[in-house]
Amino acid sequence: MALLETILLAALACAAFTQTNQHELTPAQVGEIVNRLHAAVKDYVFPDIAAKLQEEIEQHRTHYRTITGLAALTGRLTEDMRGVGHDRHLRVTFNEQLAVQNKLTPEEKRHAHAFDLSSGLGIRSARWLSGNIGYIDLRIFLQTRTPAPPLRR
Repeated sequence: MALLETILLAALACAAFTQTNQHELTPAQVGEIVNRLHAAVKDYVFPDIAAKLQEEIEQHRTHYRTITGLAALTGRLTEDMRGVGHDRHLRVTFNEQLAVQNKLTPEEKRHAHAFDLSSGLGIRSARWLSGNIGYIDLRIFLQTRTPAPPLRR
């Protein structure tokens, strides 16, 4: 699950920033990033830590809005999240290519679906270990309506 949080938080930092190429943020852009992060951490794998992460964000919201540098903001958010969650997988980074798009074209949807299918819908491998233990190597959790094919022994 930690990989999911890493990917999610990495994408969040750029969601409100994709319309510009500059690395200076307005208070409105910072507010959007912080709002999205606050909403996203609600789904963190440990509910008690999720509540603490949200509380941490709320306590520092006013300070975050004073940060204008993208690197400084992502660094501070990462530091705060790790300080509370004690999870080194938590990080906020900027990458325009990870930007969240609200509306995909039909062609983009077909392409994404084909990619998901070609990557095994997130399942890298599955095997039986000694002692009748099933091992599934999941690389990502996808939100898809297409079920993966059943895993066979």
